[in-house]
Amino acid sequence: MDLPNTPTWAQCIIGIGVFSVLWERWCQLKAVEAERKSTEPKGATPNPFMSLRAVNYYRWRYIWPGIFLIPLRLVGTISLLIAASMAGYIACLGHDKNKPMKGVRKFLMSTCSTVAARGILACLGFYNIKVKGKAHPNAHVIVGNHRGPFEGIYLVAAHNCCLVSAAENRFPIVKHAMDGLQFIFVHRKGKGRGEVIETIKKRATEPGWPAVAMFPEGTTTNGKALIKFKKGAFLAGVPVQPVAFEFPNSEVDIDPSWVFGVHGPSSGLATVVLRLMSSWSNPMTVSYLPLAVPSEAEIKDPMMFAERVRRDIAKTLKIPCTEHAQEDVILAASAMKQNLSPSDAVVEFGKLNRLFNLTLPDAKDYLEKFKNLDTNGDGELDVREAARIFGLPEDGEILKGLFSVLNERQTDTINFKEFVMGMAKVSNSLSFDEKCSLCFETFDLSHDGVISREELGCMLRLGFSETTEEQINSLFDRIASSGPITFTVLREFLRENTSYLYLFDLLRVEAEESGGGLVPAERKTSFVRHKEALLKAEEE
Repeated sequence: MDLPNTPTWAQCIIGIGVFSVLWERWCQLKAVEAERKSTEPKGATPNPFMSLRAVNYYRWRYIWPGIFLIPLRLVGTISLLIAASMAGYIACLGHDKNKPMKGVRKFLMSTCSTVAARGILACLGFYNIKVKGKAHPNAHVIVGNHRGPFEGIYLVAAHNCCLVSAAENRFPIVKHAMDGLQFIFVHRKGKGRGEVIETIKKRATEPGWPAVAMFPEGTTTNGKALIKFKKGAFLAGVPVQPVAFEFPNSEVDIDPSWVFGVHGPSSGLATVVLRLMSSWSNPMTVSYLPLAVPSEAEIKDPMMFAERVRRDIAKTLKIPCTEHAQEDVILAASAMKQNLSPSDAVVEFGKLNRLFNLTLPDAKDYLEKFKNLDTNGDGELDVREAARIFGLPEDGEILKGLFSVLNERQTDTINFKEFVMGMAKVSNSLSFDEKCSLCFETFDLSHDGVISREELGCMLRLGFSETTEEQINSLFDRIASSGPITFTVLREFLRENTSYLYLFDLLRVEAEESGGGLVPAERKTSFVRHKEALLKAEEE
């Protein structure tokens, strides 16, 4: 048909279609460009709680097709939520919440929740869902990765399962639907956690209950890494069904992650929902892995079971496992309240907890100290600002040594992660005498009861990038002014010069660690060579 003879309404439809295709393609190209510019350095540990996507990209999408799709989909979503809540309210009338639903109640909730969940997924653009594999029919616990509330909605639609969710997620418009599905609610501050664990065990082992779905990460991520799993889903010692959720086009299309960084430092759930509704289609891939059956050892150690399942899901998603944890999100939120960048507070908390027994209250305290020391508010501490930590002159050799040990990246500044790692090393529960004793044992490489000039020099070279013989002799003469450096002499010196205790204690920890410390690997290798040569010379 010749276009000039085409009716006006048909020309409008064709024009809108062409415009939509061109607009969609332009938005995708802008997203690819933004992703390329914002990619983290190669080899760096990914930050799973930040979205680096350009803000304007999503705002343009609200114009078209969002101006048309968002109102229709919002009305549809709200209507379905109200219908599901009404069904949940009716189903719960006169029902004992400690027993599974049966008969008409179960049929009502099963039918209504399936229809409502599938409808809500469609309103969010998730109607192109690709499923790989099948769920095991006897799986009573389902676990998966977590980027937003959409994985939970899918599991309700596909399995009519009950979810373990934070108590604050019990919003008024959905609370009756959650009650009808017999959700298990967890209080973030630990209130009633023992009761929650017992409830999970009960439902995983007693017949009649729907499957329990959990997201062991405990928070949402951007899908760049799989963070540390909590053990709650694995305490029952029963087989679990691992599920891997992917959003294939999230690199060049709408990102469904509920994380920091999009539309400002923090993205609320409403922001995530609106940007999903502004897209014609949001693909989702659901991969069911083989049923994970715990071994005898894994039943005794639930964290071992959790780690195996985590590795299996990460392998399917082709992403790394990191030691980030839910506490990183709490720290990031605290950083925002103090007008710091949330990305600066993501420190891989699980790793620091494992290495240094760092607790969340301690980490928050360090964050407050860091903010007070960061006088220019750039999220980094320079030598001048670091001098305030220890009360040392800015041009002093001891400060240079401390700064060199703390500065993992070997730059001119220290970020919060380096700061908290260094403070965690020296701010443990050891007393002054215990620290002095450990330092002496470490510095006395030959274990002859006296620290020699060569042994002190060997240890100092571990901390200083460039250490001269003059500097070593100067410090040795100061410590040995009252005689050979025995434990008593070293302890008295450190009592009078407490700032040196920070440096010596850091060097002690670094010397004891085989890897994963703060100082560069080549400096640690050089230290080991000097130590071996020194001991060999003393033996001869």
